[in-house]
Amino acid sequence: MSGVADVVIYGSPVDKFEDRKFVNKYQEGILADFCTITKFKVKSVIKNSTGLNIGKGDLFDVIEPLTFIDDEHGKRMLELVGYKAMVQKVKYVVYLKNNGQGGYGVINMSNGKFNMDNDSEDDDYTHISMKKEILDRYSKELSN
Repeated sequence: MSGVADVVIYGSPVDKFEDRKFVNKYQEGILADFCTITKFKVKSVIKNSTGLNIGKGDLFDVIEPLTFIDDEHGKRMLELVGYKAMVQKVKYVVYLKNNGQGGYGVINMSNGKFNMDNDSEDDDYTHISMKKEILDRYSKELSN
């Protein structure tokens, strides 16, 4: 998967989910597109095939495929294909791809982000084996 990603970084979201930037685009009153911009504090850069200058301690905007909406049903989180938001201060490895509009989004849904602080999110065999490969391959970058 790292061959597909433009950027692979290790770090943590800075803000609580409720305090992040929600981008909700409507067409004729109907939600047509959405995402959340998550400020991510970089601990290490595993891959960067872009011209971006990304380093340890930098804040990097990560696009997550979910949002928070307030409509006639009340305030609620809207997730795409079971994707769960990254948790503030929890360390993750995230695989990102340029969205063609200057932003970088998590690829491969939940298999594009890996909680490195605990295994409670790991209930899928594919995800577990991908995480093991990350731990083996990037142990140096994850020890920073």
